[in-house]
Amino acid sequence: PWILGRYQDHALNIMMNDDGFRAGSFTRWYLEGIGAFAKKKGASDLKAMKKTLGFLKNKEPVLIFPEGQATWDGETQPIYGGVERMVKRSKCPLVIINMRGNFLTRPWWSESHRRGKIVVKRTVVPAERIAELKPPEILAEIQRGIYNSDIKNDDNLIDESDSTFIDDADCWFGFEQEYFLVENGRPLGFPKDGYPDPQGEYYTGV
Repeated sequence: PWILGRYQDHALNIMMNDDGFRAGSFTRWYLEGIGAFAKKKGASDLKAMKKTLGFLKNKEPVLIFPEGQATWDGETQPIYGGVERMVKRSKCPLVIINMRGNFLTRPWWSESHRRGKIVVKRTVVPAERIAELKPPEILAEIQRGIYNSDIKNDDNLIDESDSTFIDDADCWFGFEQEYFLVENGRPLGFPKDGYPDPQGEYYTGV
């Protein structure tokens, strides 16, 4: 939100997972102060949808992260349906943002920021084009537009002719194996309408 909002002429209404709004009072105050509003994580939220359409009807821009969460491995996460229907109903232009480099600058698993370059690319889909597209086509347009993989980008690949990395005696690799109990095809205790998180079909159970 901070990177995108910095270069906008208008204040943004930011749809965010409701995790942050369940935090302390200062966090809630801060989120509300930057124009954020809550959406249920991993579930349909009619209230958030109506609020979004209300903003758009008043010609107020809304910032939505269709993945719902940051990536653990630098590759864009799957997008689940819903946002394309709001785009279709709003009859507004769609601005698709592609960000490259933000994962390598601050991965989720890193304890500190790293020096790096973040490239932001904007693609505008006019309202006339939105009117021609069906919801599945709009979703596909969004998926193509936002897709990125910082790790797999050509400029981040290792040069195989350079053996320095492979021959480094101090370079260690580790593998993690996780198990969880399953009940009726879902991790034990996993909510009925839960959202499959990254790192495999499910990241963890209870």
